[in-house]
Amino acid sequence: MMVPIVSAIGQLKWQWFLQPRSIGDIQAFDSASRAPFGSVALIFSQIALHFASIGAIITVASVAVDPFMQQIIAYPARKTSTQSSYPTIPISRMFADTAWGYSKNEPTFEMKGSVLNGLYETLTDGSRFAVTPFCSTGNCTWPQRYESLAVCSICEDITDSLSDIICDEDGMGTPYCNYTLPNGLTLPYLRFGVDLSGSDYDNTWMVVSVSNGSDLISINYTTTIIAAIQVMNTTLDPSSMEPVGATATECILQACVRSFTATVEQTKFVESLKHTWTNPTAPHSTSNSLPSSVDEGNSIFEISNMFGNKTYIFDFSSKVAFRAYLDDLLTGRLWSYPWAWMSDKPEQKSLFNAGNVSQSVRNMAASMSRSMRESVSSKNSVGEVEGTGWEMVVYIEVRWSWLALPVALEISSLMFLLATIVRSRQNRVKVWKSSTLALLRSGITLDTAGLKFTETNELHEMERLADKTLVELKIANEYVGLVECGI
Repeated sequence: MMVPIVSAIGQLKWQWFLQPRSIGDIQAFDSASRAPFGSVALIFSQIALHFASIGAIITVASVAVDPFMQQIIAYPARKTSTQSSYPTIPISRMFADTAWGYSKNEPTFEMKGSVLNGLYETLTDGSRFAVTPFCSTGNCTWPQRYESLAVCSICEDITDSLSDIICDEDGMGTPYCNYTLPNGLTLPYLRFGVDLSGSDYDNTWMVVSVSNGSDLISINYTTTIIAAIQVMNTTLDPSSMEPVGATATECILQACVRSFTATVEQTKFVESLKHTWTNPTAPHSTSNSLPSSVDEGNSIFEISNMFGNKTYIFDFSSKVAFRAYLDDLLTGRLWSYPWAWMSDKPEQKSLFNAGNVSQSVRNMAASMSRSMRESVSSKNSVGEVEGTGWEMVVYIEVRWSWLALPVALEISSLMFLLATIVRSRQNRVKVWKSSTLALLRSGITLDTAGLKFTETNELHEMERLADKTLVELKIANEYVGLVECGI
């Protein structure tokens, strides 16, 4: 682009001298044809009104061409769905797993471990019981709801159901007191004649009962219940040895179906619960219009014809195995002395130390649900839900707006060159452009203030003399050249 502009500015120099001009203007034209700085000087000189100033403006504007050209091509990264692999999340449709051989009426080691993991868990957000999705890109979505068989928990405070404290003495005259629930579950306290007056110790008791749910007090019984857990505990004043408070909690673990949506963003998995279906006869069900059937010989929970003809089943034998295991794990009592802890089952200490029975039961349900969804047993029916994987893909983007200046300058350069050719032809100016030979051909000898122009060696002196010297381009017959007009 700059080659024709430079040539045109050099050619317009000769047209400028068709009238008497300062010989110093030759230097101004030469500087403008060599660099943008010279073009700026020409624009702000007396030559600014000449046609050559358009070429100078184009030269200055061309400085911005390279930055504009660099902006034309961009490489944005966009999140795009991938077709190379599909992300998946495990779900459970049927659970019928029990141990083999002698322990066939017990849960598998995998499911026993899930119960213990939930019981000993201290976090309350359930993050450790999230299933593990497959998402190779680290960014995946499952926008459509999907369902899975699960274990749900319900807990209620039944402290108001505790009867009055009943105190008596045993055969040795030691005071004996207890709390009692309407179903007969009792939390006893025995002092054993130890005087704890003035001590900082509390003497605390806890009683845990696991049943099939037939003795529930607040929560209505339903055949989907896997196990019912009732917990009582009390704290005693060490100075008076009298009970100062007691709590009772009733919880159930039951089979259910849950629907979710999920996302994986920057490898962080978030599964959002949207809905829960339980037995419609239970008062805590989120819907009373969904069909549910129970066959004690086959399954305790079955929902079908509402999830695209999918059926979800929790086997009855698995229910019995779970309840028996929880009964063996938790049923009993726990008490403490200033010098020791005692319990019928070691897991009772974990339940007591957690300080929140409802949360512990929720953790067990969440852990069991995860194991059901990730089970590898042939007895269970598990599946996968496909989602959409997203990955960052780098694109080549052409930003056409940045082409405006380069294209405008190209067009302007072409028009400027054509106009220069036409003007040169009209004025019969030879095509000398920026040739130095054309200047030498003129052979001008100047004399200003008694000082020969051609004999001075000082640049500033030559420039001073040049500004005072006028020359003109003469075109006569066969002669074309610069002629001195005077000083």
